[in-house]
Amino acid sequence: MATLDELLQAWVDVAGIRTRSQFAAGDVAAEAVREHGRGVIPVLAEHARRSARWVQMVIAVAQTFPPDVRERYAELPWTVFRQAARDRENPERWLRLAQDEGLSERDLAARMRGRRPARWQGECDCGARVHVVAQEDAAGETVRCPRCGQDLGVLETR
Repeated sequence: MATLDELLQAWVDVAGIRTRSQFAAGDVAAEAVREHGRGVIPVLAEHARRSARWVQMVIAVAQTFPPDVRERYAELPWTVFRQAARDRENPERWLRLAQDEGLSERDLAARMRGRRPARWQGECDCGARVHVVAQEDAAGETVRCPRCGQDLGVLETR
């Protein structure tokens, strides 16, 4: 029987594989467009059973972040790269922020809009692990355990 640590490591490994495969798809699609023109996008989409918009998106994200940047932020999910790529001027600054502050794609999107989500994370005495992320204006509201109803703390912005 696998230990929880072994399963967690496998989980992290799979998430990394997914990120690398999204970039690989973008690289292959970008090469196909360079070699055969934009008319190949619907063909790629059909063969991948994805939309043409998805093909365009993976190309855009792959072209935004060269391999050295991908490696530097390899622990971030691909969706964070996708969000950061929306900043055409300095997308890497958003990757740095996401890495430094442990931001999810959703949190990063809020920060890019100038908002700071309110959050609370911890464990209740009953053993329930609780993670709450809410809109910035929810800061100051009490967090209650969904299992036992105990007051746990207050939502705060970082």
